[in-house]
Amino acid sequence: MADLNRYECIGRVGSLKLSYLPNGNAAMDLSVAVDRSYKNRDGQKVERTLWVRVKAFEKQAEFIDRWCHKGKRVLVQGEMSERQWEDNNGNKRSQVEILVGAPGMGVTPIDWPDKDQQPQDRQQPRQASGGRGRSRQEDEGPAFPSEGSGMDQMPGDGMSDVPF
Repeated sequence: MADLNRYECIGRVGSLKLSYLPNGNAAMDLSVAVDRSYKNRDGQKVERTLWVRVKAFEKQAEFIDRWCHKGKRVLVQGEMSERQWEDNNGNKRSQVEILVGAPGMGVTPIDWPDKDQQPQDRQQPRQASGGRGRSRQEDEGPAFPSEGSGMDQMPGDGMSDVPF
């Protein structure tokens, strides 16, 4: 039987940092605050916040950059990974991160914006990426299927057509 490496949490976005790798692929580093509250032995409410580091790449990184911002509630689904390195003083360091991007995993906004609200448009210079500098409309079309079909438009003047 295969082992299972899956992590899920709901929290609020802390910091976001989009960068591009030398091959032109997007890479996103973000932190998510997961709150936990409980009563201690004395019956007092204790609140704790766990900061989870998340890494995303390519389309998932660009999606997060476009639709998520600090304070937004998100669902994170990914796999745990440990990164190890040696610091400037020669000490071995390690950090647990959640990697998203495999099928069935990702960062999903829980509080989607209103239909009139536009996504975040953080202008970040792209590195040379061999034709990857196209606009979102050329790459993916409308953000929601209903945008291109006119499904959001109600006939008439809106409220006067409501039958009650």
